[in-house]
Amino acid sequence: YDAYGNILQIIGNQIIGKKNPFRYKGYYYDDETGLYLLTTRFYNPEWGRFLNADDVSYLDPSSINGLNLYVYCGNNPVLCLLRTWGLGDNSTHIGVSGVQIGNYNNVIIRDLLNSSSSRNNKLRIPAILSGFKIGLVTSEDEIIPKWMIMDLFYLNIKSGLFSDGKNLSLLNGEIGVANFGYKGPKWFKSLSEDSLLNPNVAVGFTVWKADGSVGFAGFSGKASFASIYGQIDLGNSLTIKGELYLGVGLAIDFSHGIKFGGGFFEASIEFSWVDLWNSIFG
Repeated sequence: YDAYGNILQIIGNQIIGKKNPFRYKGYYYDDETGLYLLTTRFYNPEWGRFLNADDVSYLDPSSINGLNLYVYCGNNPVLCLLRTWGLGDNSTHIGVSGVQIGNYNNVIIRDLLNSSSSRNNKLRIPAILSGFKIGLVTSEDEIIPKWMIMDLFYLNIKSGLFSDGKNLSLLNGEIGVANFGYKGPKWFKSLSEDSLLNPNVAVGFTVWKADGSVGFAGFSGKASFASIYGQIDLGNSLTIKGELYLGVGLAIDFSHGIKFGGGFFEASIEFSWVDLWNSIFG
């Protein structure tokens, strides 16, 4: 085969080689049309193109004109990987086939030249210690575009340092019916996404949500019927958030007793020590 999958010659057993439908990269080959079937789309190796476009959710709103949804491996099948459902080491490497996801050569070189990788892996803290999110649908699901915030019937548990200006807590939990929003890209492509100097903004709204925090002085929480919020994420470890909501709040303070009342606005700061540690040592 050449780099795009065109058959150059069949050697060995001509009968078996001709009848075997699994050819280039294990793709199913249709001998009559000369097309490969890649999960849900047909690919023409002579054109280096698919017959139909990939899912539009892979278009980044910040560069919507920069991606050809018919292209195979970004016109560079030697150095680039093909997004194929179920492959990849994280959510940014998973999708429907047909979209370039990165430079495979760079990944290999990075791993080979990172002489301290084995040492760093020993210092890496399991991500589960920073918390987890489960739900009918969550923003971490593979089918959700990177820029979209969408959580349905979800539970979100986070550990770190949380402050709303009144209380300092170590554990925060949130349960809700719906959370929709938009998460913008990082401002500086020259910096890593987990750098504290690389911010991005997010805005959204929630429906029927309750959250609570456990800290040094006691317990606090609130329940809201609806809210809108905006936040700035500095890397992956620091978040500054403002939320306008309609609901009620409850606080149990060991030194000041029980407080209960309506709420309309809350400003908070969230700090994840696990994400910061892993960005430095992981």
